Amino acid sequence: LKPFVENEFKIPFTILQSSTTYVDFFTRNIIRGEKKGKVRGYPIPGMCGINRDCKIPPIRQHWKSQGGDAIQYVGIAHDEPKRLARLQQGRISLLDKYKVNECDAFKLCERYDLISPCYNISKRNGCWFCMNCQDREWAHMLFNHSDLFEKLIALEEKFPVRYRDYLTRTETAKQLKERIKYHGSQISIFEL
Repeated sequence: LKPFVENEFKIPFTILQSSTTYVDFFTRNIIRGEKKGKVRGYPIPGMCGINRDCKIPPIRQHWKSQGGDAIQYVGIAHDEPKRLARLQQGRISLLDKYKVNECDAFKLCERYDLISPCYNISKRNGCWFCMNCQDREWAHMLFNHSDLFEKLIALEEKFPVRYRDYLTRTETAKQLKERIKYHGSQISIFEL
C-alpha cells in the first residue's frame, strides 16, 4: 500500500510502530480492580486490549505531532453503519463519502493488487494471535508458522498465574494445538 499511495497519489505514507508489544500486554501486571497484581495474560475476545494499548497510542501520538488538527482517514465501508456511527471528530471514511460498500472496496483493492495474502485464509486481517481467529486460521498458523504457535504456548508456560487463562474462549494454546493437530490428521470418507 505504501508504494501505491506514494507513487500514484504523491501522498507521504508513514508507517507507525508501537512501543508496546503483544508480549508487553500479555506480561503486564494489572494495576487496579479485583485482579490487581495478576499478570494480564491473553486479551479478552471481543474486547481486545491490544487495539487500545498497542495500535491506538502511536496513531494518537502521530496525530498530535501533526498539530492535532490532521484528518484521519479510516477504511470503514458505506455498508458498515454501526462502525460509521462510532467515528469520532477528525476521522473520515472516504468509502462512506463515495458510497463504496465492502464488496466494492475489496474489488477495487484486487484491481490494484492491494489484497493482503492474509485474505487467502481469513475473512479479516488481524493480529497473528487474535482471540477471534477461526479454526482454519489457527490451523494455518500451526501448520505454516509453528514458531508463532509455540510462542503462545511458551507464554502460557512462563506465566501460569494470570487473569485470563484461555487463548480462545474455552481453550489454552496447548489445548487448541492438540485439537487442531488431531483434526488435521483426520481423513475424510472421500479419501478412503
